[in-house]
Amino acid sequence: MLPVPRSPLLVPFLFLCLSALAADYTPPSKADAQKALKEAAIETLASGTAVPAWMALFGPAEKLELVKADEDRIAIRSRGNVLDVKWERIENGQWEAIGKACAAANPKAGLALADYFIALRQTAKADEALAKALEQDPGLGREADRRWAHLKAGAASEKPAKGEAAGTGGDAASGASAAPKAVDRAAQLRELTDFSLQGMHRRLGPDYAFYNRKSDDAAFPDIYLAPEKEEQKRRYQLGGPYTKEAGDYSSTQGQVLYVPDNGFGVDRVTILRMDHHCFTEKPEPPWWGGFRPEPSVSEWQKAGGPIGAPIAVARGMSTWSNCGVFLFSSGFIGTAGTCTARGGHPSVLLPRTKLPIALSVTPRNEFALVTVYDSEKKQGQIAVIALEGCGKEIGFVHEWPEHHPCLANVAYLTNMKLLGYVDLPGMALPTGICGVGNHIPGRLSGRDGNAGLLREFNLANQGDRDNFGKGGNAQYTSSAGFAVVISKYENKAAFVDLQPLFQYVREMYFTTEENYRKTRDQGPAPNQWPYTFEHEPKWKPVVVSVQDVREPTAAIAGMAGGEKVRACIASQDGTVGVYRVGGLATEGPAKPGEIGRVGEFRIGRNPVCLNYQKGSLDSFLAVSRGDREVCWFTIAGDQGTVTRRLRDKRMIDPVFVEMADTHGISTNLITVCDFKGRKILNYRCSELVFATQGGQRFPVGKDGKDEFECGGVMEFPGSPFSVSASNVN
Repeated sequence: MLPVPRSPLLVPFLFLCLSALAADYTPPSKADAQKALKEAAIETLASGTAVPAWMALFGPAEKLELVKADEDRIAIRSRGNVLDVKWERIENGQWEAIGKACAAANPKAGLALADYFIALRQTAKADEALAKALEQDPGLGREADRRWAHLKAGAASEKPAKGEAAGTGGDAASGASAAPKAVDRAAQLRELTDFSLQGMHRRLGPDYAFYNRKSDDAAFPDIYLAPEKEEQKRRYQLGGPYTKEAGDYSSTQGQVLYVPDNGFGVDRVTILRMDHHCFTEKPEPPWWGGFRPEPSVSEWQKAGGPIGAPIAVARGMSTWSNCGVFLFSSGFIGTAGTCTARGGHPSVLLPRTKLPIALSVTPRNEFALVTVYDSEKKQGQIAVIALEGCGKEIGFVHEWPEHHPCLANVAYLTNMKLLGYVDLPGMALPTGICGVGNHIPGRLSGRDGNAGLLREFNLANQGDRDNFGKGGNAQYTSSAGFAVVISKYENKAAFVDLQPLFQYVREMYFTTEENYRKTRDQGPAPNQWPYTFEHEPKWKPVVVSVQDVREPTAAIAGMAGGEKVRACIASQDGTVGVYRVGGLATEGPAKPGEIGRVGEFRIGRNPVCLNYQKGSLDSFLAVSRGDREVCWFTIAGDQGTVTRRLRDKRMIDPVFVEMADTHGISTNLITVCDFKGRKILNYRCSELVFATQGGQRFPVGKDGKDEFECGGVMEFPGSPFSVSASNVN
């Protein structure tokens, strides 16, 4: 390293030295610098000794090993698997990681790393790389001095190298220490705002091809596909012959989100259908009411203008939920239902400073929880949105006869209101969320003691308020709850107490006449019901604990409440952590020390989706994209156990699963979104019983002895990534 002068008399001499050395060095372009790093990696790994590296392939950085390299690709070992990655797929942060790893083993690679930083105008990083190279090999002094001379002679003010844009990835005048974080955050934000096919692929994380060099179709069974029949223009798979009388008509309908080749990426589909003694277990377009795109699109566009690309859809999962809530890239949040239950198309538009990321709807459709990145505060947050289901205007007997926002409902959604935001400490980019209450619906008791309907009750009467507050229907609405929020970029999980929300709702609706009257003044103002958190902070949710979790990809929590309830957080390597949540699932105090990981088990790699097995309190479904697999698991105490695994040759790239609602029939049927396969698939997983039409039974598979049966496939003009459906009323 050249000495720093302390005498003014040495300055002219030093300037001449610097100028001469600087003139002897030509900064490379970014492409040339990357080529030099590639050559350095080939040289470093030629010995056959693997080199440890700290690098992000998908999601957060992790400890890997660089195994070998040639002109075409580099081999990287991750968790025991060797992955061949082509050089053209290596991104900026990965080039840096490869350079640092090679420089630690080969000082000459440190010069190539410094050249790379010089090409990006990251002077502080270049200086550090040169210092480390010289420390390892003092014989590199001449080459290091040439580069230092270039840096000290004013490289920061010169024009960028040919073909490069000014300031590309630079650490600028704002300070070198801030530059790496800014670059990382910028890359993460680009990933979260890229809704192209490749952008969504990166968002979903590594697929089967990433973990496996060659496709091994022999490892996947060919699940029996139910043959299709047709009578009276009615296509079906099971039952028949076609009868004149429809009988106890039943169907399940909802929406599929996908990355479209063209057009709008939300369609309405029929998941299953039962009528005329015929059962259709193949997903298909609705026979009436609209199909492609989802008919509510026109209402959304009228309310929110250009609404962008779909990000997520969710429905309350512990009850019949007619309408789903939809989140779009513009920050628009809307609703859509089925052919007979469209709701009132309420909507909310988030401010431009809030980048929407993930969505959850509480189990009884009381609230929508949207995770966002606040670009002004540089802070992750939860946007809390009040939902209202009301049957007043149309006489819908299964909903409240008056407007009662925030009360449990069956999602004939008529209104929504943004209540405010909850800051997530230490978390900027919350990539997933699951919110739950502490009661799931049992029987609603009517006035006569038999099963009742919501339309019977008038909360203006003290007797009815007492009924839900402390009487026979006291368990109908939740009194506590919590949310689990994950950030795959920051390796964090936050546990948020929702009890302030649920308790305050019960206080306002089910106690005194005075409180109930306050709920009658409804509107958009902060001091109109439901109140914003700014006006009434006491019902704002509270973050109780933030914990470290390695590469979290999905989270889910039990909906029944009580001390036995657990939350599960899946990590990219296929580990699922089981968490006690202490008082979060009860009406007792939520203490940080009672929340923590108490067990773990393994499923397939990159579990991108966790979902509920309907009708069960302790069973769940998971989709492992990295292993092309759907599995079922149960939670007992602090342990989880995988009970079933589904793999099929047709299922090329599963990324989402949902279990279907049923009415009049008894069966377990799931719908899987196949991203690269450009389709959704139905699988029947249990015997089918025509429960209300004669009791006829249909076992699974061709000979009735299989574990699974493929009900059918529906192809899309794009790549599906989410589905949400409900029984048609």
